[in-house]
Amino acid sequence: MKKIVILSLHLLSAVWAWAAAPVGETVWLYHIDNASYVTADAGNGYAVAAQGVSSLGVAQLFIIEDVDGTNIALKAFVNGKYIQIQTDDKDKLYAVATNTTDALTHFLWSDLSGGKVRLTCIGDPDGNANVSPSGASEILRSNSSETGSETEFSWGIVEGLLPIDSLVYSVDDESVTLDWDDNASGNLDFYRVYRSSESGTNYVAIATNVAESMYTDIGMPGGITYYYVVTMVDTNGTESAFSNEIAAVPLVSTIVTT
Repeated sequence: MKKIVILSLHLLSAVWAWAAAPVGETVWLYHIDNASYVTADAGNGYAVAAQGVSSLGVAQLFIIEDVDGTNIALKAFVNGKYIQIQTDDKDKLYAVATNTTDALTHFLWSDLSGGKVRLTCIGDPDGNANVSPSGASEILRSNSSETGSETEFSWGIVEGLLPIDSLVYSVDDESVTLDWDDNASGNLDFYRVYRSSESGTNYVAIATNVAESMYTDIGMPGGITYYYVVTMVDTNGTESAFSNEIAAVPLVSTIVTT
């Protein structure tokens, strides 16, 4: 009889937790213990990690989808792939699945007090399925039976304009031309362009009130790497998260003076 009661409570908890999941929304997750946003890291095969990321961009956004009326899947905004447990790689999470037919892409979203959430992989065969970061790279894994702060994430819904994920570039003599997809939202006011000499940090706005989805940065010494991101600002003055970052090296000027 005791087992029946526990099962009933578990089922009620699962239904309640899913009901609280923001299905259809784009969200960010933040690991409190690590003080880092959860990121689908393109530089590491889209491993999902929580290490040293203090700002939001496309790699930190995930779309919540219903998979079976009880559990959810998380689709990485940066590449459109679903997070899946890799049972042959220490139960690490990677955003690599093209669909949600495999139960290893299914998670229970359990709301906690204080606006926090715990994620549990339903398809993990070893049963230790709560998600937490571990290892030197702090990649998320579904191998914890613990329920402490290491398995807790704060989260939020991304409001307003979603960040640009299509930034590309071309180079010429001492110039870099940026291009990105037009925004379809009716409340876009303008774009803002940022540049840095370091990847992922210390961006400085170099152009604002940019009306078109293209910008050329001129007069840049050639042979040096510059890092660019672009944001959108809506009619209320709210700025989107950073776009994907590009690294560009303008050409050294070929103009010959006599």
